[in-house]
Amino acid sequence: MILTKLAICLKANCAADDTSCAPTKCYVSKKGLCVTFNDDVFDLYSATQTYAQSRDAYLKFASGAYTEGCSEEATMSSKAVIAGN
Repeated sequence: MILTKLAICLKANCAADDTSCAPTKCYVSKKGLCVTFNDDVFDLYSATQTYAQSRDAYLKFASGAYTEGCSEEATMSSKAVIAGN
């Protein structure tokens, strides 16, 4: 799954005596896309994943060496990861 997350935090224009105004307001946007790479990229277990594998996966994604869509199990797992991040 390819996950992109954008967080923007802005300083709020609060009055000095306004205790109900949060001094910083943050907005978050996240999007995920489940893909199947044309070649194996990762080991069977995510605990053994390395930076080099992540870099290679990004390069494969950027080059278009993937097919959109995953198995039903992978799609459900992807949705859970997106919701938790």
